[in-house]
Amino acid sequence: MKRMVVRNMVKMRFVDSLPFAKQIGIKLDSMEDGTAQCSLEPRPELNNHMKTMHAGATYTLAETASGAAMAGIFAERLLELRIVAAKASIEYRSVSGKTLIATGKATQSGDALRAELSEEGKVRFDVQVEVRDVDDVLVAEMTVEWGALDKKHPKVVAAKVDKAA
Repeated sequence: MKRMVVRNMVKMRFVDSLPFAKQIGIKLDSMEDGTAQCSLEPRPELNNHMKTMHAGATYTLAETASGAAMAGIFAERLLELRIVAAKASIEYRSVSGKTLIATGKATQSGDALRAELSEEGKVRFDVQVEVRDVDDVLVAEMTVEWGALDKKHPKVVAAKVDKAA
């Protein structure tokens, strides 16, 4: 129950904490434990030369959905962790001038990732994202590799001490 309450609080502030995503109009439609859905409505300033959604806007939408899926896993501990998107790859499948919907899903369960983080003090995992338009046309597929580090975990602290010695 507590996890759901905290996740809802994170969801309410998520896009506001990402100035670029907010600027282009990304909306966070849902956030669960390792899954999320974001959407972006078309506007002329988001178009490319073909009057369809610009690839950069599509990329930002997909990366935001991946981050929301990640945040849904670690919502209770977000402020304690150092989290980075380590790498991302995207494949564009088609163009669309319609509202885009990005759905991100972690490739491992939230329970497994939280357990690994508790045990090891760090974890790396992928979030896969599909971007489709409102007609269900596949526009893009993205994979983002996320890393989370618990800076206060004994194994992480010990590794820092060993490096300094």
